[in-house]
Amino acid sequence: MEFEVAITLDDYRKASLLHTKLTLMLTYIFAAVFLVLVVLGIATFERDTGISILFFMAALVFIVPRALIRHVFLPEMALRAYSEQKTLHVPYLYRASDDGLTVSSRYGESRLPWDHLMKWRADSQLLLLYHTRSHFFIIPKRAFASESEVGRLLDTLTQNGVQSA
Repeated sequence: MEFEVAITLDDYRKASLLHTKLTLMLTYIFAAVFLVLVVLGIATFERDTGISILFFMAALVFIVPRALIRHVFLPEMALRAYSEQKTLHVPYLYRASDDGLTVSSRYGESRLPWDHLMKWRADSQLLLLYHTRSHFFIIPKRAFASESEVGRLLDTLTQNGVQSA
């Protein structure tokens, strides 16, 4: 399988959001902690308004900073990072074979055996292939001729032990 695509600023921003998206388990944990803080605030409201307000503030402090970082600061940081990484502005050629993944552009080439990829993460528009916990290849799904090609690549990843994030 072979395909070529250039990463756009919009792809880069969406990749940052997908990368920082919480897993389902962490979402449940955050929701549980938030609910516990709210319930404690309600339970202590009649006895001690000061402690109750403290619990409500803790609940807000727990949720608001993450939302600000993801939806206000992260897009600005993505814009700056994308504009600085000139190598992202050219088309990349991806080749998936039995041996692994080859990614090349006019600036160079990288060959990774499948066991060098740690995990993958996908949404409706992007596929991220992680070679470390924080470094990944961004593959816009528009690069594929069809959804079945995306499925074939995901099947290849799964068959080679690359787990979904």
